[in-house]
Amino acid sequence: MEIRLLLWIQNIQRILVDTTYWRSAIYFQTMDSQAKVFQTGEYLNNLRIGNQNYIFCDKKLQLSYQFFRGGGWYKDGKKQGKWIELDENFSMMSQVTYNGEYSMKCMKVGKWDIGCCDSWNTAYKQIGGGTYGGGVKDQIKIGR
Repeated sequence: MEIRLLLWIQNIQRILVDTTYWRSAIYFQTMDSQAKVFQTGEYLNNLRIGNQNYIFCDKKLQLSYQFFRGGGWYKDGKKQGKWIELDENFSMMSQVTYNGEYSMKCMKVGKWDIGCCDSWNTAYKQIGGGTYGGGVKDQIKIGR
């Protein structure tokens, strides 16, 4: 969405064009219907840009906190750089994340770790992982 602002300064018309940034929350389905995970970030010209973060809310425990290091960076609507992604069954009792990096071509590359913590432990422990490599067309996982 574009916003145009017309200003008259001493008989000279200036047109300022500003592209709107807005925040969104995307619902991730979790096994626990009382808990919701949202991804927040900014959009420019209908493409995700900049840093994205996760917010976890639990209705039963009346708790809400932000994974300030979660998510990652978007450039031109494509994932790039270091990312922390949530497992599709992420919940308060099963906080599983995938930590790794995306190439400039939006592909997983290098080492990806799988981390986990339960509701009583604040420190994530590495429980698995593997390495991505391969050709330009496909992402090939090497190892377990």
